[in-house]
Amino acid sequence: MVKKKISPVVATVALTVLSVFDLMSIDKRYLSYDKFVEAEEVSNNFTPTAADQQILRDPDHANFRVFNQSNNFTNESLTSYHHNLLAATVLQN
Repeated sequence: MVKKKISPVVATVALTVLSVFDLMSIDKRYLSYDKFVEAEEVSNNFTPTAADQQILRDPDHANFRVFNQSNNFTNESLTSYHHNLLAATVLQN
């Protein structure tokens, strides 16, 4: 039997075109212009709470970790934006 092989150049071009088409179709679904948010709108979500401000006033705040018990610590990440988080250490070990 004679086996016909695709040349490496044709295979590379075909895979590149297929990949670009696939990426662009997913891009249109998930990265539409309507879903982008201005930086000012996002920065409002990271405003420190009264507790965060009190912790940040401590001159030694960088040398200790904070454990937020007000929320589920595995689903909450706002505390780690402002402080060294104890839950991150617990989950890594």
